[in-house]
Amino acid sequence: YHGGAPEQKARSLGLNGRVKFLGYVQRAELPALFSGATAFVYPSLLEGFGMPIVEAMACGTPVITSNNSAMKEVAGQAAMLVDPHSVREIAEALAQMAEDAPLRQALSRKGLARAAEFSWETTARLTLDVYREAVGTRGQTPRPQRAAPMSLAKAIHHTIEYAKLFQYPLKADELRERLFDVKVDEVSFREALKSLQYEPDPQLMTLRVEREKISDEAIQHIQPHLRTLASMPFIRMLAFSGSTAHRNMTTTEDVDLFIIVEDGKLWAMFLVAVLWAKAKGLRKRLCMNYLISDAALPLLEHDAFTAQQAASLKPICGKTVYDRFIAANPFVRRCFPNFDPARHRNAYVEMKSGKSKRLLEALLRIGPVQVLDRFSRFVLGRYLAHKVNPRSDVQLDRRRLKLHLHSHKQAVLDHTQDLHA
Repeated sequence: YHGGAPEQKARSLGLNGRVKFLGYVQRAELPALFSGATAFVYPSLLEGFGMPIVEAMACGTPVITSNNSAMKEVAGQAAMLVDPHSVREIAEALAQMAEDAPLRQALSRKGLARAAEFSWETTARLTLDVYREAVGTRGQTPRPQRAAPMSLAKAIHHTIEYAKLFQYPLKADELRERLFDVKVDEVSFREALKSLQYEPDPQLMTLRVEREKISDEAIQHIQPHLRTLASMPFIRMLAFSGSTAHRNMTTTEDVDLFIIVEDGKLWAMFLVAVLWAKAKGLRKRLCMNYLISDAALPLLEHDAFTAQQAASLKPICGKTVYDRFIAANPFVRRCFPNFDPARHRNAYVEMKSGKSKRLLEALLRIGPVQVLDRFSRFVLGRYLAHKVNPRSDVQLDRRRLKLHLHSHKQAVLDHTQDLHA
C-alpha cells in the first residue's frame, strides 16, 4: 500500500484520528456500519461477484465502486463507477458524493431497487426459469400445490398459539393471513379449519372486543394531534404499530407509531416531534420510538417477530411510501406467504399534507435542518445510549432510531422456537 502500512501512510499525511482502520468486523455489525456511512467506497481490482456492493445498497448507502470485472455488472446504474487505478478519479468521486446530497439520495433509492433484484425471490425465479428452459417448459405456469394436511394443521396450530402470547384470538381471515410459512388458498384453508373444529376462545374474544373499544377511543382522542404530526416537514409515513395496529391496547398503553422520515432529517425530526409532544402533554399517550430514513427501508432483522410487526403496520399517511417499505422487505412475505398488504394499507383514511408543508421543507433544506440533525444525533444519541439495558432492542445510527427499552421480542422468539420444536 503505497510503500507502507495503511496506518503509517495515514500518519505521514497528518490524518491521525481522522481515519479509522477497523480491521475484521463481525457480520452482525455490518448493517449498522453501512447504514451510518455517507457512502461505501469499494475500488477493488478484481471480484468474482462483489457482494459488499449489494449489501451496502440494501442498507440504502450510496456506492462508489470499480468500473471493471463483476463490480460494474453488479452495480448497474445504481452506483458511481471509477477507475480503481486512478487516485484522481476516486478522490473526485468522494468529493462529489460528500458535497452533493441530491446525488446521494438518488443513488440510495437506485441502490435499494437494485439490491431488491438480488433477493431470494428473484434469484429463485431466475433459477427456475433456467430449469424450465432446460426441460422445455419455459413460460408454463406450474400447478399450484396444496399444502400437505399435516403441515397446514401444524401451521394453524403455531399461528393460534403465537397469537395467544398477546391474548389476541384470531378470526378466520386473520388466521389465514398470519399463517407461518404455508401458502394456502382460501377454500383449502376453510376446509382445514373446519376439520380442526377451530373456534376462538370465548373469553379472549370478549377481551378482544373490550380492547378494540379502548384502542378506537384512544385513536379517536389523539387523531387531531396525529394530523399535526403528519403535517410536520420531512415526515414521509406514519403508521400505527404494535398493539395499536392490532387494536389490542389496554388502558395503560400509549398509541404506538412507526415513522419514516426523509433521509438526513431523522434525528432533527425526532427532536422536534419529542419537544412538540412534550409541549402538548402527549409524551405518555404517543410512543414514537421507531423511526427510519426513507433511504434505509429494508429492516435489519428478519426474524418472525419483526415480520409480524411489519406485516401489521397500518399507515395513516404516506401510503405510497408504505408500498415501498413493503417491497423493500420481502422477508415479510417469506414468513407470511398469505400476507395481504392492501388490507392493512386501506385500514385507515390517509391524512393528506398540503402545499404549506412542501414550502416549509424547501425553506428548511437551505441549511438549518442539516445542522439540527447532526446536533440532535450527537446530543440525543448519547443521552439515549445511557438508557439502554439488557432487555433493550436498540438501533441508534444515522438512518435508524429504534428505542425499544423494554422489548419482549426475545421472549416471544423463544416461545416461537418452542412451538416449532
